[in-house]
Amino acid sequence: MRNSTFTLFLIFIFPFFIFSQYNSDSSHRKQDTYSITVSTSFQKMDLFTGIGTQLQHRKWIYGLTIGFGTRTTFFSSKMYPELDGFVAYDFSRKKQRIYLQPMLCAKYAVMNLNALISDYQLGLGYQLKIPLGSGKIFLFQQSSAGPSIRSFSNISASKNSFSFLNYQLKIGLAYAL
Repeated sequence: MRNSTFTLFLIFIFPFFIFSQYNSDSSHRKQDTYSITVSTSFQKMDLFTGIGTQLQHRKWIYGLTIGFGTRTTFFSSKMYPELDGFVAYDFSRKKQRIYLQPMLCAKYAVMNLNALISDYQLGLGYQLKIPLGSGKIFLFQQSSAGPSIRSFSNISASKNSFSFLNYQLKIGLAYAL
């Protein structure tokens, strides 16, 4: 499988990296912030709705979202899952009204439309966070763009893939625990 390294990174190495960064320094655990998120994202041809989590450890923010997508419309009969992970850096000061954070993200989606289709995407972008009310609830918006690889098998069972430039616009709510 040509893209197995990327899949291995998303499934095993990325969560291990987050866990090891969290456990490496126990003196700053009180500064860590966990958030639960609900979001909707729009990509070039897909619309995803998902739930996820974010962990802020010092200035680094790690996020993981599991979403379900439809092909261009909610009324489509084909739903498929997406796994979305990102790392962002918070260079802002505390108690600001708006937080702007550069971000690197990776996405993996699988759909079955007469053939198994896999999407892999890397993106570079930003996350914008605005605190609402007491500061436990945040409105966030993420935008990213980058290369995407779509691979599928045709009728003769040969593996085909093509790459294109993809973008993502995501909006959601985060609740800090």
